[in-house]
Amino acid sequence: MTSTARTLRASAEQPQRFPGGWWRLRGSGTSPWEVYLRDPRGAHEAAIDDARFAMPTGSAIRIEWNGDTVRWGVGPDGPAAPWHAAAALLHEPCAELYATLPLARYDRRARRFWGTILGIARWPGGSGLIERLARRRRTTDTAC
Repeated sequence: MTSTARTLRASAEQPQRFPGGWWRLRGSGTSPWEVYLRDPRGAHEAAIDDARFAMPTGSAIRIEWNGDTVRWGVGPDGPAAPWHAAAALLHEPCAELYATLPLARYDRRARRFWGTILGIARWPGGSGLIERLARRRRTTDTAC
């Protein structure tokens, strides 16, 4: 079974509790992150429940996923994770998400076609014209 571990460094804010046993820990800085922990258990659980949980500046959260178990911990040097959680979700926003995704792009002909269609739709009665053309096209193309 493979295990995955992440260590997150930044100044963290006070944790927030959500319904269903979820807790959110947020880190700000040059690379912001959010960690959602479900049902955190262990010696540190009381500190979270009392809302006294705080991360000193320069500390780190370490999360280890190993099969269906999650271990996590907080410390100045990214400690081994001594506490458990039912689940841990990590969210790191990507500032240039759309630049990194292989999204479909319209070529020049497609842009011209859709520009024409949208231009006709703006005419008075243009949407009705497009509807009639589409209906006429559908009836001639069906082969039954």
